Amino acid sequence: MTRSSRNRLPHDEQGIAMITALLVMMVLTVVLTASIALAVHANGQSANQRNQTAALHAADYGLHEQLASLAGQPSIGGATCTPIAPTLLPDSSLPAEWFSVTMPGCVASSPTRTIIATGYALGAGTNPPANPPATAFTRSVVAHITLQPAGAVSSGGYGFPDAILTLKGAGAGQTGALTASSNPLTVSGLGGYPSSIRADGPVTLSGGQLNLSSGQAANSLSSWDNITLTNTPVSGNVASAKTVNLNSSNVSGSVEGSTVNLLGSPPSSVGTYRNGTVKLPTQPPVPLFPSPADPGWANWLALTGGSVQSACPAGGTLSGLYVLSASCSISPSAVAAGPVAVIVNAAGAANLTVNLPSYLGSGPSQLYLIAANGNLTLTNAGAAVQVFAYGSGTVTVGGTIVGQIVGGNVTTSAATNLIATSLPAVAPDFAFPTGGTGPTPTGFVPQIIDEYLCAPGVAAAC
Repeated sequence: MTRSSRNRLPHDEQGIAMITALLVMMVLTVVLTASIALAVHANGQSANQRNQTAALHAADYGLHEQLASLAGQPSIGGATCTPIAPTLLPDSSLPAEWFSVTMPGCVASSPTRTIIATGYALGAGTNPPANPPATAFTRSVVAHITLQPAGAVSSGGYGFPDAILTLKGAGAGQTGALTASSNPLTVSGLGGYPSSIRADGPVTLSGGQLNLSSGQAANSLSSWDNITLTNTPVSGNVASAKTVNLNSSNVSGSVEGSTVNLLGSPPSSVGTYRNGTVKLPTQPPVPLFPSPADPGWANWLALTGGSVQSACPAGGTLSGLYVLSASCSISPSAVAAGPVAVIVNAAGAANLTVNLPSYLGSGPSQLYLIAANGNLTLTNAGAAVQVFAYGSGTVTVGGTIVGQIVGGNVTTSAATNLIATSLPAVAPDFAFPTGGTGPTPTGFVPQIIDEYLCAPGVAAAC
């Protein structure tokens, strides 16, 4: 046998080697194909994510452009119902970004607006068209706002559009709760104007009715805590940073919360609802009142046009400015026309109790009742007396009241009908910082009541 014949593989072994080589090549081909597909898929996912993020950025940009436009309006009128024009964002790099804004249901005479800002993005081409193509990715942001006069936050004063505002921590142990279980609370706007309720803490209402909107469902009952409504229908929206429980309580507008429970028999009905994260405005800061030793009270004197009175006015006609250093209980026979203020501002805890009869004069009167470091109790307010009521502790109300209520907690002592004034009261020396940056408003300060992000591609459902 020669050497060449000894080294030559048998015929069957040559076939096995060929099959093995083919199998190795097939495995390598599959691995390479899978790697390429995975890389392409990952690159596509990354591009989609970039487009979604860019679309959200464009929507947020559009929302704030609309807010700046509303802030520049000199008065509430038809112009404020016209949204800003859709546009391509300036200096766009890939992906290109556009936005459009709508204000559905806008009523020219109303200080409320619903803003839907939709952003578009598409990473194609370095010279994007003026309008977004149909293939662009979209995200939408919805915000419900009110327009408060810019003057309400000038000269150290604070104005707010809410019928009720609760402030956690305003007084010792205060939770920012709004409670009306045994004694129902009914809220509506003066002259049909819309109004809002904002609670820093939990809301528990039973047997009442909340008429928060007029012509559109743009105003809300909102809370940074749980909301529980039983047999309390709502005309408007409901928004909670936590759980919303609706027990036989229908809502005409939208309901948003981390969890929304529609309870009762039959279950509560709502316009729309969603479970998920809800973005509410920054929680309001606790107001700081002047020191009890403040000798001037210049802003309040200018408001009331009177001199400082230091004795508790137990009865008679309320008029001018009362600055008290101890608890006071008042049952006046009448309230003088023009602004009147009763302020209990002691170094320690001191309460204010006021029982108002029906107003007997030509009115209407503006009455400021303030317990800067204590509880406030207000009952039987006459319909012609417009009241601004603040208590750092618990504010307890009962009867028919026209005005606005601010408190560490708010509750009812009897069936209560609160009629919110159409424009905010201006309380001098309340140090509520306005916060935020942007263009200086010449007419109105847009205040976001609640805001949420719609799911991708469902702008029409917002």
